[in-house]
Amino acid sequence: MAWNSENSLERINQDLERLDSGDGVTVEKLKTKADFENFTDKKCREIRGAHVYALISNFDEYATDATKTNDYKKFIRSVHVFQATAAYIVETLFDAVFVHFQGPKLHAVVYRPIDDDAAIAKKAFLLQLAVHDFVSNVFNKTTAADTEYKLASGSDLGDAIGTRNGQVTDREMLFIGDPANLAAKVVGEASARIRSAVYDQLPKEMKDACTKAASGDHYRVSVGQGTLDTWLSATGITWDRAALKKRVEDAEAGIPLAEIKYSEADKRIDPDSLSVRNNKRVTAASVFADISGFTAYVKSKTTDKGKKAALRAFHAIRRESSVICKTDYEGVRIQYQGDRIQAIFHLPNGDSAAMALEALRAAAAMQSALEGPLREALGDLDDIHYAIGIDVGTTLVTKLGAYGDRDRICLGTAVENAQLLEDKVAKAQEIAVSADVYDLLPENVQKLFTARGTAFVAKDLTLGKLGKALKAMETYASVNVIKGGSGSSVAPSATGSVTATKPWSRD
Repeated sequence: MAWNSENSLERINQDLERLDSGDGVTVEKLKTKADFENFTDKKCREIRGAHVYALISNFDEYATDATKTNDYKKFIRSVHVFQATAAYIVETLFDAVFVHFQGPKLHAVVYRPIDDDAAIAKKAFLLQLAVHDFVSNVFNKTTAADTEYKLASGSDLGDAIGTRNGQVTDREMLFIGDPANLAAKVVGEASARIRSAVYDQLPKEMKDACTKAASGDHYRVSVGQGTLDTWLSATGITWDRAALKKRVEDAEAGIPLAEIKYSEADKRIDPDSLSVRNNKRVTAASVFADISGFTAYVKSKTTDKGKKAALRAFHAIRRESSVICKTDYEGVRIQYQGDRIQAIFHLPNGDSAAMALEALRAAAAMQSALEGPLREALGDLDDIHYAIGIDVGTTLVTKLGAYGDRDRICLGTAVENAQLLEDKVAKAQEIAVSADVYDLLPENVQKLFTARGTAFVAKDLTLGKLGKALKAMETYASVNVIKGGSGSSVAPSATGSVTATKPWSRD
């Protein structure tokens, strides 16, 4: 079924009724380690901590460009082993919390000793450096994958609200607030970066290893192996490269390449059925939809009542967006990432034009929901709107990592590019698409977009506006049967993979 305002408002009101039942949404200060595991979408925790992100910057490129079967199987295995080992480093060696992998990007939180900023900042700083050391001096020298992986990382310190979002079967831990948001944004190319809130809490010898960036509120970090070993030892953290090397070797030996499979998909992918041994490599349209202005909105809510109202709005927006992707259109919700949702559209198999249009319809429906029934149900949302990016291309869809902590992930240049389109190109109430997506859209739909650099942007594109553009076409009737009818798509079919062109490069 396609989205419509009446059904959307009914769903939203039902969800708000659930959120308001009992004690409603509560926000309490985190006081013990046990509290971290027990929050839900109604029982939230305010957590002071350092958020650390570590990104293998060439995972996406390799996921799209690898062509040799054994090479690609090695790549899948190496991603799995990296994720499992990184989670081990975070949780076992550093007593921090592994949140999840956002595609190629690790998210971890350091929050102990509770409310001790100096100790938290120091541990987060050392965790970043340790993961860099692991990739450069252990993983790249051990993994059987035929490539050199490049790591970039970022961190920030402050208060964020921890919650769990999603429907019953796929709830995920996530964080709302400046440190969770800005730590991810500071990640650059193949370097460790820290924001001022972390730098200010470090001891002098660690500050001396940091160089202030020419622009932006962050520092670049460069430390040799000997210095890192000294600091880790003095902090009581065991850092044994030989043991980590054996851990990688044993993990790879336990997954023979012959057991790793990957294939296309003729029916909608169930990410939770995937694993290192069962992967999908498909042409897909990737969508990243960010709630623009939400971090500032949450920050402005300083009272308990204000925080509860913000979280109530957050959960309602997130749930409706998820239902739009999964139920109203033929999408697969991959992940919540803070105040952003990630989804893919991969059907009909091999028909890139149909995928691109279906992704755009879902994006327009999300815009319509936020500007219409969500505002009607929630009241004042200040300057909160969606910013959305879409690209299409070859995508690895799988579920990898440590047992019990495996994450749905998508890797590919189109995935990376859709994220960059959302983050760097689209502004509030805008949908930004790559040149590849634009070329796949019907001519009347193209007229709704204007060029911005190498991308194309539509302002305030609701489902109603998109429908009017499609109705003006003689083949509009076929739009309604893309999801299984007997008609044809509204644009010429484009089969195979599409190479994404980045609209923006990381600095």
